[in-house]
Amino acid sequence: MGEVVPIGGSLESPASVGQALFAAIVDELAAGGVTVPRRLIATATKQGREALDDGVAPDIVLAGCLAALRSGKPQYTTHLIGDLAFAKAGQYLTPADYRKKLSETNLDSNPALLRITETIDRINAEKLTRKGGDDDKG
Repeated sequence: MGEVVPIGGSLESPASVGQALFAAIVDELAAGGVTVPRRLIATATKQGREALDDGVAPDIVLAGCLAALRSGKPQYTTHLIGDLAFAKAGQYLTPADYRKKLSETNLDSNPALLRITETIDRINAEKLTRKGGDDDKG
């Protein structure tokens, strides 16, 4: 493939960053004995280069590009890079975590739902207070 320059280094132009990333991806795939169409690699590389431009760490970008290609979804490279960045930072949400967070956010941002929840909580607290008072009389 030729000389591979570091993908996170100080390079002169965005084209050379993309070329370095393309070469790194090809080398990684070749090391595993895999050859895929250049068009697929180019799709992953374009999105990977944009992520590098945004300051995402080169190891995350390369891993995301490879994961996208290996899963047969190079058009989702950006999403996989994002997933890996969140996972590395310990902030990735599983689907269950996401649903829980969505529910909490919905509750926090919905005044009608908050009023209903507060009313139910107040009624339950009053029931417990009455029940506790009944036990003292008996």
